[in-house]
Amino acid sequence: MRTVNIKWGVFQGDSFSSLLFVICMILLTLTLRGVYAGYEFKRKEAKINHLFFMDDLKLFGKTKDQIDSLVKTINLIGGVLA
Repeated sequence: MRTVNIKWGVFQGDSFSSLLFVICMILLTLTLRGVYAGYEFKRKEAKINHLFFMDDLKLFGKTKDQIDSLVKTINLIGGVLA
């Protein structure tokens, strides 16, 4: 029998990795919802500033400053999760 010394992370393909990914995406989406950026619908009941699809993220903003704000937020969250 061989001993494996795991120092960091989760193996790719591990059943826990999918759950961990979803937990991180929930944290990211809740944080992005709080950023004042994106497009509001006519009734102003909702706005959209990002979309997730599989492992892709698409950001929406009316100006370059809004996009920069969203990217800065993602970098901050990425630093916390890393």
